[in-house]
Amino acid sequence: MPPIKIYKFGGASVRSAEGVENLARIVAAEPARLLVIVSAMGKTTNALEEVLDRFMRNRSDEAIERFAEIERYHRQIVRSLFADPSSVEARTEKLASEVRELLRSETCREDYDRWYDRIVSYGELLSTVIVSEYLAAQGTPNRWLDMRGLFVTNRRPSTSTGRLELCAGPSTQPPNACWSDRDSSARRRRAARRRSAAKDRTTRPPWPAICSMPGA
Repeated sequence: MPPIKIYKFGGASVRSAEGVENLARIVAAEPARLLVIVSAMGKTTNALEEVLDRFMRNRSDEAIERFAEIERYHRQIVRSLFADPSSVEARTEKLASEVRELLRSETCREDYDRWYDRIVSYGELLSTVIVSEYLAAQGTPNRWLDMRGLFVTNRRPSTSTGRLELCAGPSTQPPNACWSDRDSSARRRRAARRRSAAKDRTTRPPWPAICSMPGA
């Protein structure tokens, strides 16, 4: 099986449309199978932390107003990258609506770490959707991976421990990823089932996998 290369792009490298275009050139030029990890764009993580701070202080309206600025920032990048941004904006709007719904929720707000993981992680979700769509538009097929469904942790928000296993299927299929605790046989069995399921899927070209990995 050919090796998998992991490319990690930090927030500064994708803070603008020009940065995303440069990322696309780098990925397109790499012949190896890739797992591409992309951070939140620019200072989005800091901005989402401000959103979270307002939310935790029960100032939901202010939190939504601050989040609207984040939306505008991403919308500007999208409209600079795509001649027809409608399909990309539909995906980013779906994510944004999830955040707004969280910010309007009346549930208990005492668990800061849990809310941090739920809200701030949307920075990476937004950035990876945009990058994945742009790569596809530029002729680089790829598979977007929502890491929220691929991590298995010890369930402690923000301080989860374990290791990242790259669970590769056949060489013609993009890599998958999961997170498992070192000392949990049950989680290792679940990871093994994911690997087994990956081998049963219809084979695909060796496309890059674009990961939304919070805190990467």
